[in-house]
Amino acid sequence: MIRWIKERFGNKHHCDSHRPNDGNSAQQINPNRETNRILQSLFDEYRTESAKTERRDKKKAVLDFLTLVVVTVYTFVTVLLWCAQQTNNRINQQSLIDANRAWIDPASMLLIAPLENGGPVRIQIHIINTGHEPAMNVVYKFIEVPEPYVPNFAKNEPVLQPVQACDGLIPKAEGFTAFPNANVDNWIPYSFDDTPADNKITSDVANRRVSLIIDGCFAYETMGQQAQIPFRFFLRDIQGQASFSYSPNGTAETANWYFNALPTNKQEN
Repeated sequence: MIRWIKERFGNKHHCDSHRPNDGNSAQQINPNRETNRILQSLFDEYRTESAKTERRDKKKAVLDFLTLVVVTVYTFVTVLLWCAQQTNNRINQQSLIDANRAWIDPASMLLIAPLENGGPVRIQIHIINTGHEPAMNVVYKFIEVPEPYVPNFAKNEPVLQPVQACDGLIPKAEGFTAFPNANVDNWIPYSFDDTPADNKITSDVANRRVSLIIDGCFAYETMGQQAQIPFRFFLRDIQGQASFSYSPNGTAETANWYFNALPTNKQEN
């Protein structure tokens, strides 16, 4: 406050307590009263200026706070709009890829050897590329899944886990190319390993001790991306018939048992 007084008034106010009386005054000035009056005036003016300064500081603080809120909200909205734009761009880009990429469809599966002859299960799968680009470096994997025998017209279907054949399966340079044409017959023959375990599955299926489910997966490249398509087929036996029909000369001709497609419980990646 003393600094404020000096800056405000300098040497304007002087104490007249030691000025001699010239005899012209009506009465002698009381030095203590005059000093108190001056100090009280200074205190009042200081309080007034302090109150004004405090109000200005409060207004400035409120203005700064409002400015901070506006800047924060603007920044937040800008970030949200940017994120939405980026997401929209990714969706549009992916939609363009999806509209032009390769799509492999495991359309059907056939049994190509009688189970009653023993040996490993032999199958053939038909795939179609329903997209617009070739599927490159296509590789595949099949897994035999024996389940407790499911009779014809069974009310309860087996509870199956998601297809695991896609785990670790990636396109390879030695894979084949599937071209985009529904009229192109991409038939892939496959024989499971000729091992005692696999041959036992064949025998158990032929004798209706178990039902056979075949899980599989195709992995391929398209539009610079890797893709996987899982599939699952169930071999439906025909009651009272062998797995194959034979010609009069004993040659196996056509399969009586057929494969039905089942849900894979797993989406295409």
